[in-house]
Amino acid sequence: MSRKLTLSACLFAAAAAWVAVEPARVEAKPPTDVPGAEPYLSMTTLGPYHGTVDGSSAVPIPADRRLVIEFVDARTTVPIGETPMITVYGRTSAVSAPIILPLTLAQTSSIYDDYRSSQMVRLYYEGDGLHGPYFTCGSTGGFSISYCTVTISGYLIGK
Repeated sequence: MSRKLTLSACLFAAAAAWVAVEPARVEAKPPTDVPGAEPYLSMTTLGPYHGTVDGSSAVPIPADRRLVIEFVDARTTVPIGETPMITVYGRTSAVSAPIILPLTLAQTSSIYDDYRSSQMVRLYYEGDGLHGPYFTCGSTGGFSISYCTVTISGYLIGK
């Protein structure tokens, strides 16, 4: 009996550990308590680039809407030894509000380091009908080749 109980406890612990390390699945889904909210999801890849590059989502925000950014997932690949930085900007009226994403070294190869970040955020971006959320990707190297991918999700609401 105790052997069966021990085996069950071990299986339960293994299952709990597997669930704990399984990455969260992200969907662009507006909250149910916000009337008229529409889902928003955009992924933009930049590169190759040298130094710092500015990017904007390929999905513009309509002029009569406001984007509520709730989640940002980012990945950047830089030459070994360089320090990367990814900044996402919110915008309300004429004021810009940046968030510098904390990056974690995910893997390294013989010439590149791969950094990643997945963050819950709360940023607002006022639509103008022409542009989407704005971000920058950079590294300390100025002349080396780097790559950057930023995925932004949230929902649109009326202004």
